Amino acid sequence: MGINDVFSFTKAWRKLLQVALIIAGIASIFYLHEYLSPKDQVAQPDNIPDFIVSDLYLIGFNIQGDYDYTLRSVLAQHYASDDHTDFTDPIGFSYSPDAPPWQTTSDFGQANSGYTQVHLWGNVVLQQPAGPNNNPSTLLTSDMMIYTKTKEAKTNAFVTAKQPGIIVTSQGVYANLANGKVVLLKQARAIYSQ
Repeated sequence: MGINDVFSFTKAWRKLLQVALIIAGIASIFYLHEYLSPKDQVAQPDNIPDFIVSDLYLIGFNIQGDYDYTLRSVLAQHYASDDHTDFTDPIGFSYSPDAPPWQTTSDFGQANSGYTQVHLWGNVVLQQPAGPNNNPSTLLTSDMMIYTKTKEAKTNAFVTAKQPGIIVTSQGVYANLANGKVVLLKQARAIYSQ
C-alpha cells in the first residue's frame, strides 16, 4: 500500500463521513420537527389563561392626559377564548375633575374585552372621600357592575350606603361616579344619628 492508496482511502472516508453527517443532520431536523413541535395548532382550552400577571398596576388616562382610572390587583388572568380578564383582590380608582376619586375594592372581579364592563363580587366597597361639594360616602354590597366608559356603577343586590349621620339600606343602587349622584333603587330604609 503506497502513499497514493492511503490518500485515496482517507479521501473516501472523508466523503463517507460528510455524507453520514448530512444524513444525521437531516434526521435530527426531522426528529425535532416531528416529535418536539405540535403537528397541528391546538386551541387553548377555555379554562386555561393565556397569560397571568401578578401585582398588576394599570393606569388609564383621559384625552387631556389626566388620570381616568387606576387598577391594582394581586393577580390578573386573561382568557383568550372570550377575551376576559379575572382579578383577585382588585382595587380601582375612578377619577373625575370635579370630585374626589371613587375607590372600589372587592374580593374578585372580571373585565370584559375592552374593559368597558367590570363585574365585582365578594365584599364590594365603593368609597368617595369628602370634597368641596360632597360628604364622604361608602357603599357596601356583595355584587356590582362598573361601566367604565360612562363611569356608572349598578347593582340589584342588597346595599348599605353610609354618610356622616345616616346609614341607608336598599335593594339595589345606581351610582354616577363622575358626578357623585347615588340613587337607591327600592325598599330603602334609613337610620339617622347625631
